[in-house]
This record gives sequence, C-alpha cells and structure tokens, in this order.
Amino acid sequence: MSRRHLPLQALRSFEATARHLSMKQAAEELGVTSGAISQQIRSLESNLHVQLFFREHRQLRLSPEGEQLFRTLLRNFTEMEQALDSITSGPGSRKIRLKLVPSLAIRWLVPRLAAFHGLHPELDVEVATGTPMESSVYDDIDFTSQVGEGNWPGMTAIRLFPDAFLPVCSAAIAQSIKRPEDLLRWPLLHSMMRMEAWEVWLAHHGLTAQYPSGTIRFANAALAYEAAAEGLGIAMAQYAYVATDLASGKLHTPFPEPVSTPSSYYLVTSNHKAMLPKNLAFADWVRGLTAG
Repeated sequence: MSRRHLPLQALRSFEATARHLSMKQAAEELGVTSGAISQQIRSLESNLHVQLFFREHRQLRLSPEGEQLFRTLLRNFTEMEQALDSITSGPGSRKIRLKLVPSLAIRWLVPRLAAFHGLHPELDVEVATGTPMESSVYDDIDFTSQVGEGNWPGMTAIRLFPDAFLPVCSAAIAQSIKRPEDLLRWPLLHSMMRMEAWEVWLAHHGLTAQYPSGTIRFANAALAYEAAAEGLGIAMAQYAYVATDLASGKLHTPFPEPVSTPSSYYLVTSNHKAMLPKNLAFADWVRGLTAG
C-alpha cells in the first residue's frame, strides 16, 4: 500500500479502539459514533485481508496481526504527537497539565511541587481542579486523578496512597471523645466530593450513619479540615491529606488508626501521553514520592 493511499482515518480509529479495547470509548475520544468506528475497522480489515480483533462476549481482543499493527501505530502516533507538540506549542511543549480533585491538589501535590521544580526547572506545571474526568477528555490534559483499583484500559496509573479515613478535629473536641459513638454528639463535617466517607468509617465501627447533631457540607475536603481545626466540628479525613497537620498539632484525632477501603488514589494518564519525555519525568518523580 503506497503512502498516498494510507487509510489514516481508519488507522486512527483502530489505534484508539485497540488502546481502549472498546469501540465506545474510542468513539468518545475521537468525537464520532461507535458505528463510524466499527465501519472504519471493518474497512481496514477488508483492505488488509486480516482480522484485527476477536469479538468475544461483547469484549474485544487483539489478534496477533492486530497486536503488531497496534504496537507500530502507538509508537508512531506518539512520535508524531511529540513532534507536533514541539513544533506548534513552543513553550507549551514544556507544560505539564494536571486536573485533580481539589483536596489532592491542595493538600498533597502543591506542597511537594517545589521539589519537582528544583529538579526540572525547564518544565512548567499547570494545575487545575475539578471532579474526576472521563477518559474521553484526557486529550486536554496530561494527568488526572482517579480513585479505584488501578485498572483503567488504555491508561497508565501511578498509585499515590490508599483510600483511608480517620476523624479529625480540634484538641478540645478530641479530648472529649472516648468511644466512636461519642463522635455523633458533635456536628459532622462533610466533603461533598466524598459524601460516603463518614458511612465507611462508622460502619467499620459498627455504627449506622445517623447525625443527630446535624451536618455541615463543604465543597471539598480541604475546607472541611480547616473548619475542623477551628473547632466547628469533626471532619472525616483522608489520612494522606492530614498527616502533616496531625504531626504538627494543627489537627487531632481521637482514633488514630485509619479505616481503609479497597481503593487507592491514582495519578492517571493515557498510555500514549505517558511516553512523552516531560510526562515521563513527572511520573518518575511521583513514583519516587510514593516508593515504599
């Protein structure tokens, strides 16, 4: 097949489908319908006279020929992306774009960023906050955050810390609490990003989620922790976010053993973006923070 006749649209559809192992997710990424993706792949298989996917019980699996083509396209698309980023973005090619849940950005990442800048002063980091993102919009950023077990098709996930809760409050409130049920005598402070946090901790201690003293809700956990430090009530905290405040005495906990869920927090990027030099540098630095 000559270069002038390369079916570039079909190859792009195939690469996205192979990366996600999902025509639906590939369609979302490319902004087309699943039917259009399916048609492009059928056309490519017909032109090549090979089967690229095995379709089994509503799941896709690459054939040996599909694996070979996918590896080649992934490598070459990544190289093209790097070249275009370098040529067209100018200073932007040095920019690492992150979109994280607010408390992860405020409480975990930002206090550590000076160390990364010291290692890589040539790279710029842009941090935005928001709710967890769908894979279809990852092309607009380099890294985002997710809570889960680390298995997202087509994505590279770096484990940051376990999903583990403990109650935090002022010293005066902590001194008044002897048993888990004593917590319910105080206003309970909630992050609207993780409204289930109190239920998880209380259920672990054999208590039901009843809040006779009322509740106060905050847009994110960082605000709830500040309110807890000021004596407004008790917040259910992500341990990784409050470890420094507990050590300094800004926050206190009457029950220092965290209650963990099966999930963890992850920094996530698409497989093709994970191969960009700027993102490799950032990922290596993050892995160094979480090692051990």
